[in-house]
Amino acid sequence: MQEKHCIDCGKVLTGHGKSIRCHRCAAIHWRAPSKKTIPTCTDCGCSLSKTSVYRNPVPRRCPICSGIARRGRVSNWLGKTHSQETIKKMRVSAISRGIRPPSTTGLKKTAEQIIKISGPNNHGWKGGISKDRDKVERTEAYKLWRTQVFANDDYTCVSCGVRGGMIHAHHILSFAKHPKLRTTTSNGATMCVVCHRKLHRQLTA
Repeated sequence: MQEKHCIDCGKVLTGHGKSIRCHRCAAIHWRAPSKKTIPTCTDCGCSLSKTSVYRNPVPRRCPICSGIARRGRVSNWLGKTHSQETIKKMRVSAISRGIRPPSTTGLKKTAEQIIKISGPNNHGWKGGISKDRDKVERTEAYKLWRTQVFANDDYTCVSCGVRGGMIHAHHILSFAKHPKLRTTTSNGATMCVVCHRKLHRQLTA
């Protein structure tokens, strides 16, 4: 049987099958830098990954530089909207493909929509058993009173002096016992959550 020699160092190969190099020369050969040119970013000069090269055969920028360059670009669709006819066609097409239409949750409802889902028209209607406090707190007058109380105290707790954070508008005279003073600004005080709860524990003790 003819002996095989390593093509680099000339060492006799034994039991290497179809190998043309010994273990040492093979390791040196594969560790050597590739002669292929590695594409680099035209902006920052970093080497581009295989992923970016695969996505774009002739890449020019890395993902970071590409994102920076796109920020100053104006969209071609800016200021344009789809017609109602196009919107209906898109909706029908999406439903036929099993795509659920986008939810309207969080969008501002019109006065007609509010009437349709309010009171007896709502699926959760139980005959008007909401608490009196809940009804008052939903009114615009109560929301305005709350904002004015915070502004008068500069959003600072009158008990501990901490500014901002989770704050409540406290009724100095009881909300339940003095219904006429519920939205009077002088009857309110800003308190943080901790101090407010602590005060009511002391009052109910």
